[in-house]
Amino acid sequence: MIIQSIKCYNQTIPTLHEGAVSNLPELDYLIISYSKVKKIKQNPFHNLPQLTLLILSYNEIESIDNNAFANLNSLITLDLTGNKIEFLDPEIFASLSKLKTIYLGSNNLEVFEAEWFAADVELDTIQLNNNFIRSIHRNTFKPFKTLYTLDLSSNRIQFIHKNAFDNLENLDSLHLNDNRLRKLHPDVFKGLKNLASLWISGNNLTYMPDKILQDLKSPNLFQMTIHTNPWQCECYNRIMKWAGQRRVFVVTAIECYSDNNPVCLYPSENEDACLETREEDLNKIFYELYNGNHTCKS
Repeated sequence: MIIQSIKCYNQTIPTLHEGAVSNLPELDYLIISYSKVKKIKQNPFHNLPQLTLLILSYNEIESIDNNAFANLNSLITLDLTGNKIEFLDPEIFASLSKLKTIYLGSNNLEVFEAEWFAADVELDTIQLNNNFIRSIHRNTFKPFKTLYTLDLSSNRIQFIHKNAFDNLENLDSLHLNDNRLRKLHPDVFKGLKNLASLWISGNNLTYMPDKILQDLKSPNLFQMTIHTNPWQCECYNRIMKWAGQRRVFVVTAIECYSDNNPVCLYPSENEDACLETREEDLNKIFYELYNGNHTCKS
């Protein structure tokens, strides 16, 4: 009997012990989800030479031994979404030489480390949404020059180093929405030569440096989300003018919100200028107006 797939849902499996799933040479994908897994011991997956997809999402994983993913030489996609992971050992994924996609969303991670992976890994998707990451440093994503999609949405990011994305020339989609960004360095997007969509909505941005718009030169760029930021109106107008010239579609509102929601506010002084200044009282008014007009269902 040839077994090519195993799907395991809604069970109670607190620990994946050594050899838990073993000696299935034709197994192509393995799913263990919603099964209350808390611990993954070393070498639970043994002699699975054809395994390309491993989904361990929506469990309660807190602890992963360093050799948990050893010998999965054909694995392409690893999904650890929706667990309770706070910490990962260095080189935890280093044996996954063919890995392309890693899903780490909805965990408790405060950092992302390149040292988790093999130096020559060619990832195309990193999903880190809904974690607790506060900053993106200079070399965080430097090894991942093949990266196509990077999702950092719904974290607590306040700082992004100006060179954080320098090596990501193939990046197509960058999600920075729903964080705590108050400003962006003028050079932060300069290396993104093939970017198609940029998501910066749901932050606390009031000002957009002209150089950022100048550096967004990718011929593929077609969409940018900017809503739910307390933009100065002159800054907002500059973005919209640039978008019109570049034929970039700008998302300025959430569909379920009222047409009366603000998209920008005029400062008390220099209302015709786009300045790197903040008026906290004005920002407070913006969010009061925005939150007071929504029609989204909870």
